[in-house]
Amino acid sequence: MERAGERIQRFLAAYPEGRLLIAVGYATPAGLTWLQEVTDGRPVSLLIGDIRFKYWRNHSMDDAMGAAAFLTRPNVNVRNWYRTSKSRHSRSEAHLKTWVVEAGGRPIAGLAGSANLIRQGLKDNIEVVAEAFGDDLMDAWEAVRNVHKKGWNCEDKLLDYLEMGSSEIQRVSKDSRLSPLSPPPPPLDCPRPKGQNEPLVQNPVQPMPSLPNSPRARGARWRRWKKGMLYVLSGLFALGAISGAQAGDLPGVVTVLILALLLFIWARRTRT
Repeated sequence: MERAGERIQRFLAAYPEGRLLIAVGYATPAGLTWLQEVTDGRPVSLLIGDIRFKYWRNHSMDDAMGAAAFLTRPNVNVRNWYRTSKSRHSRSEAHLKTWVVEAGGRPIAGLAGSANLIRQGLKDNIEVVAEAFGDDLMDAWEAVRNVHKKGWNCEDKLLDYLEMGSSEIQRVSKDSRLSPLSPPPPPLDCPRPKGQNEPLVQNPVQPMPSLPNSPRARGARWRRWKKGMLYVLSGLFALGAISGAQAGDLPGVVTVLILALLLFIWARRTRT
């Protein structure tokens, strides 16, 4: 049975020209490494519905390097769209898995299915991926465009995750990494700086073993500590308000509750 990754590769081979407009619910470093290999340097706009850190930990060194190469490609744009309170009754997520080849501002081909950009979805799971035509292609294209417009760039956030997650590489076995479904593409034709005779290395992110101690990773750890302290202070002020209410000090209760609310909002808005 043809796996989802193989079906997507056949689709890319059938339509080798044009920008790729992709939307998936979840992605991992292994998935981005696979995408780096199969897109062969063509322009890619990728929308990931949910990029929480739990999906980016315990990756291998090879996957970290491949994902970083993809994220730093000049013709790649990666965006995030995640809402937990779209309406008062239920949450809404960008959970589509759609691949569209776009040229001249119009779709020329598209795939829709069930596979996320993760190792299991591409290589292991039983997934369905089918080509869309006519009105179905237009509907898929419009859906992907809409979530891209509502998203925000997240390359830096994902690079932060790669740095933080690389400290746990030793927990991942070699066999658990995503195996490429085809031979890697030829090296990109990168321009050389003036006076440089040696070819450029395609992936500029080399010092990955020391990344957990980099300024970016230390900054992320500081933000997580700050967020936790703000939540603790908010809780302490809330307890103080309860004590004030029991003592009958209503003006003081209101003031303390306002401070607790402000600290809570500050904590919620602190990026981790």
